[in-house]
Amino acid sequence: MRGPVTVAAAVHADLEELKWGKGDARMVVLGSADVIDNQYIANFFNRDLLVNSVNWLAGDEGGISIRPRALRASRFRLTVDQFQIVFALSVLLLPELLLIAGIAVWWSRRN
Repeated sequence: MRGPVTVAAAVHADLEELKWGKGDARMVVLGSADVIDNQYIANFFNRDLLVNSVNWLAGDEGGISIRPRALRASRFRLTVDQFQIVFALSVLLLPELLLIAGIAVWWSRRN
């Protein structure tokens, strides 16, 4: 399917203009219920989309905002063998290679 593809839509209608009664009507249509699924609620500001949609439907435009993201620490686990490899490469091997390259450049410029 070629884009742009609508993934959500919001509609606001004046019922008097449509001759269906008095007042306003609001409706929010999402392309999929996966947006508000527990598995995906924290991804890509889905929680903000849901909360802001409910605030708009309730007529509380003052409550519509994008909340700041909470920072979380990035962690990864290494086995002892993996840690020893990373240590050897970054602390022992790389500085020695740079030292040898520096000495080689100095020696070639000196001669």
